[in-house]
Amino acid sequence: MQARTHWPGLVVLLFLSPLTAELLSGSAPPAEFFTGWAIFLIAWYGLGAILCRELSIRWRSGLAGLFLLGAAFGILEEGILIKTFFDPNAIDLDSLQSFGWWAGANWPWLVQLTLYHALVSITLPVLAVTSLWPEQRDRPWLSRRAILAVAGLLGVLALLGWFILSPAGEWPPYWPGAGQFLGALVAIGLLAAAARRVRWQPAASSLTRRWPLFLAGLGWGVWQFGAWILADTTRSTWLTIAWTLGVGLVLLAFAYRCLWPLDRPALVGAGTLAAGTWLFWSLLAFIQEADNANRPDDTSGMALVGLMALLLLAAYLVYLRRAWRQLERQ
Repeated sequence: MQARTHWPGLVVLLFLSPLTAELLSGSAPPAEFFTGWAIFLIAWYGLGAILCRELSIRWRSGLAGLFLLGAAFGILEEGILIKTFFDPNAIDLDSLQSFGWWAGANWPWLVQLTLYHALVSITLPVLAVTSLWPEQRDRPWLSRRAILAVAGLLGVLALLGWFILSPAGEWPPYWPGAGQFLGALVAIGLLAAAARRVRWQPAASSLTRRWPLFLAGLGWGVWQFGAWILADTTRSTWLTIAWTLGVGLVLLAFAYRCLWPLDRPALVGAGTLAAGTWLFWSLLAFIQEADNANRPDDTSGMALVGLMALLLLAAYLVYLRRAWRQLERQ
C-alpha cells in the first residue's frame, strides 16, 4: 500500500492526542504540562496515536484493530514507561494504593487505564482527525521505514522511562520485577497480534449516528469519573472492576455497532462520539480547578483549559453539522 504523507492530519493528531489525554483530562494540569513535559508528552502520545492509526490501516483491521492497538499503547505507557500498574506508591493511584493488588499489579487501575488510553488517547483522536479528512480514512500517511522509526523511538522512550521515571517522585525510582516487565510485554504482543488478525465486522447499523453517539461519548466521561468515585467511596476491588468493564464495554459495543462501516455518515457520527467525551472533560475542568486545595497537584489554569476546549468544541460541532447537511443533500 503506497503511503502519501498528509501533513495536516499528522500535525493535528500529533497534538490532539496529548492535549486530550493529559491536559484536558487534568492528568497533567497546565502547571505540569507546560513546564518541561509538553515536548515529551506531545512526542509520546502524538507518535503513539500516529503509529496505531498507520498499523490499523496497513493491517486493514478497522476500528476493532485500532482499539486493540490503543490498549497495547496503554499497557506500554502505564506498565513500562511510568509503571503505575506496579508501583504501590504511584501518586495517580490515590485510594487504589491500599487495595486491588494481585500478583504485583493493581488490577482496577490496570483495567481502567488500559481502556482509557485505548479510547481517549488513541481511538477518539484518530476518529476525530478522520472526520476532518474523510477522503484520507483508508490511506497510510507514513512509509514502512517511517513506521519502524516511530515504533523504535517509542520503544526506546519506554525503556528509558522504565529505568528513570518515577510516578511517586522518589529516587531511585521503583523498579518492578522481571516477571512484571515480561508480563507487560507479552500483553502488548498479544494485543498487537490480535489487532493484526481481527476481522470482526458487524452488519451495517440502522441506528442514528449522531446524538446516540454523542450521548455515548458523554457516557464515557461519566464512566471514567464513576470508576474514580467508586474506588474512593467503596474501596472494593471487584465493584470497581465490574463498573469499569461492564459499563465501558457496553458503551464500546454500542459505539462500534453505530460506526460500522466507517463511511462518511459514520465519520460524522464518530466526530459526535469524540465531542461527547470532550464535553464532559471540558466541564469537569472547571470543577478540577475549584478543587485545587484537595488535589496533590496544582490544578490552577484548568478553568481556562476548559473554556478554550468548549470554544474549539463548538467550532468542531458546527463543522460536523455542516458535514451532515451536505450528506443529506446528496
